[in-house]
Amino acid sequence: MKVLVIIPARAGSKGILNKNWKPFLGKPLILYSIEMALKNFPPEQVVVSSNAPEVAELMAQFNFPNFELRPEELSQDLTTMQDVILYELHRCEKKGFNYDAVLLLQPTSPLRRDEDIKSVLEFFDLNLDMVLTVCKTKHNPYSVLLEKNDTGEWSKSKPFLATNRQSVPPVYAINGAVYLMSVKSLKEKPIAAFSNIKTVIMPEHLSIDIDTPWDWKVAELAYPFRTQEMD
Repeated sequence: MKVLVIIPARAGSKGILNKNWKPFLGKPLILYSIEMALKNFPPEQVVVSSNAPEVAELMAQFNFPNFELRPEELSQDLTTMQDVILYELHRCEKKGFNYDAVLLLQPTSPLRRDEDIKSVLEFFDLNLDMVLTVCKTKHNPYSVLLEKNDTGEWSKSKPFLATNRQSVPPVYAINGAVYLMSVKSLKEKPIAAFSNIKTVIMPEHLSIDIDTPWDWKVAELAYPFRTQEMD
């Protein structure tokens, strides 16, 4: 199975200015994902996809071999991740490189580990649409999440008669750390329509997807504990 690793890093972050190249514990955030990708794959299979000149400067500084700025029309607020993935796949295919699967590593998950990537690769086969990482969540729709209906009344998101919190079914949240997707599926249907999916469970304390300044501070505190079991 031939895997293309894509690390997306567009300019224009709304929650944290210049998030993808802002120093995280002294090193640009995107470098954590790039270094992990290069530990597990040859450089020619790793693509950094960005429209940001700052990322281009970083790639030149670190002699990253497989980089070119992507078009601005693929870097808008309404641009989907699937648009970006298909663009990068097409760019590689024009050069004669074909892939069976795409491994997506978002820079906003610096706490992922080598073992998380290896587990996703081990779970994947070409009959699947996708394997992705998740974590157990306390925000359980059977017990703590409420919805308001059209008449303004509140009720549990998923009705379930339970006498205590331990009785409700466990629920898992997509943590954004690792996605491995079939190229065939990506070309045939939207990612939202993927149904043949497997998951790899990551610890909650390593499942921080940085979107806000608070996430950033918590991730910096959690990073030293990446090798420790805390769940």
